[in-house]
Order: sequence, then C-alpha cells, then structure tokens
Amino acid sequence: MTIVHDRLTATIDAATGGRASAIHLHGPRGCGKTWWLDQAARYATEHDMTVSRARGSAEDGELPFAALSALLAPFRDRLDDPAWTVLRQVVSFDHRHVDAFEVKIAALQLLCALAGERPLCLLLDDIHLFDAASTEVLAFTMRRAEADSIACISTSTHDRSATSTATVRLDPMTAPSISTMLVARGLGHVAAARCAEAADGNPGIAIALAAGLTEAQRAGYAPVAVLP
Repeated sequence: MTIVHDRLTATIDAATGGRASAIHLHGPRGCGKTWWLDQAARYATEHDMTVSRARGSAEDGELPFAALSALLAPFRDRLDDPAWTVLRQVVSFDHRHVDAFEVKIAALQLLCALAGERPLCLLLDDIHLFDAASTEVLAFTMRRAEADSIACISTSTHDRSATSTATVRLDPMTAPSISTMLVARGLGHVAAARCAEAADGNPGIAIALAAGLTEAQRAGYAPVAVLP
C-alpha cells in the first residue's frame, strides 16, 4: 500500500514541479483501482491541481473520442475559442469533418495550455475500455508533454498502457491492512475487522460498508451483523 501511495504522490509531485509524469496501475477486478484513483484525485486537489477524469466502458468503446470528450468536458467553456474548433466538435460528437491528426495537435496544445495555468491531473479509469481514437490522442499528448505540469494516472486489468511506461501492479489488500486503514478513519477495531473481511481485498468496498454502519456499530457499542 505504501509503495503504491508513494508512486502516485511522486507522479503528482513531479507534475506540480513542472515535469510531465505518468503511471499505470493494473491488477484484477476488485483490487481497488478506482479507489486508488480517488486517493490520487484527493491528493492532486490538495496540491492545487486541476483534476479531470474519464472512465472507459464497453458501451462507448466503439464510439470515437468518447473518452476524450469526457476528459475535456470540464473545459467546455474554453472550447468556444476558434482555436479549439476541432475539440468542440469532438465534445459535441460531431465527427463528420474531423481530422484525427488535428485532434491530436489541438488536444496537446489545449492540455499544455491548461497545465501552464495550473498543474493538471488526468485520471483514466479502465483505460483498456477507452475507444481507440481517444487512446491515441492521449498517448500522443503524453509522449510530447515532457516539460509541462501534467500528471497522467491510468488504471486497467491489463499490465500495459499507451500513456505510460511506468507501471505498478495492484493486488487485493490484505484484511489487516484494510482494517488498519479503517481504524485510522475512526472505526472501532471489531467493526473495522468485519468490514475488512467482507470487502475481500477492495478498500473502496470496505469504506462503503463502514459508511453504512450506525454510530454505535462504528464505535463498537453494538454488534455488526454478518456483512454481504
């Protein structure tokens, strides 16, 4: 857990220091990939970064630029500038006259411009489900954004990502580690152990289970029923 945390914070710290950095987290379903992205988002926000996030889905995997559109959605108001016409078309899913190379150049210029105003953190969840067009644009950007304040963190069940050569394998967290984390969040030891056991290695599920307990259960004054 400490190794993953350190690698994530180092990636973000590099970007806030003016150097683009990327890392890919991979592992089986249920190992907490999305939870780690949540931690990265929180850390980046605490360090005054702009955070933008996109999640891949099987339904949108065949829709060109679907993931890129989601990633650029927070900056929609910037796309009225004629310089970003092609990106406005992408966000609007108007692909009739879109040139893929123009999208790559425009995306690179926009993301670098945004990073020049405030360090930028891109979170790419389930990148193996991204549409091919979006993946190509993001890979193109990260290969060229060397001296720009951009952190790119991707997750996948696959061990490789087009946006990063640095990878970290995530394995399901042990129940004692999850329990320790919950206790640090104010949960009683008994309740923490029950939630950790039920979470089956996924810290995000453990936190959700803990959130559903009563105050008496959290403090250890009331029994915690067998969790699903």
